Amino acid sequence: MGRGRRIRKASIADVAAITGIGRECFPSSDISEEKTLSRISRGHVIFICEIDGKMAGFADILPGLTRASVSGIATRKEFRGAGIATSLLEHSISFAKKTGKLSVSLRVAARNLRALNIYKKLGFTVVKRKARRDGRIVYTMVRNFET
Repeated sequence: MGRGRRIRKASIADVAAITGIGRECFPSSDISEEKTLSRISRGHVIFICEIDGKMAGFADILPGLTRASVSGIATRKEFRGAGIATSLLEHSISFAKKTGKLSVSLRVAARNLRALNIYKKLGFTVVKRKARRDGRIVYTMVRNFET
């Protein structure tokens, strides 16, 4: 596979590609390049995964004082099933540990069974269940680190 898989921190030059993946994966959201830039300027850290030099997905992390929150993980359709989301989440967990966080949290739709299975496999547990206005159920999941 040539150069293979690489995860790196995103730069400003990646904003258009990140926004494109976000639009592909979350078509009903209002993702824009301006909003992606704003997230970075507000302290979000975005990791991207490249396969043979092509951006395959990203993870958007907001580091807090004691917890890192995963704001979003997205994988291009053509790369789904290749472990991209798992690699990005593992990298995000490692980042949180290295920066002294005590836990990582995320939210996921209860109907997203593929994501739920990945998160559970990586040690996340459901700590909250919330019904949205549209009736869909969203879980808050947390992975605590050993202290």
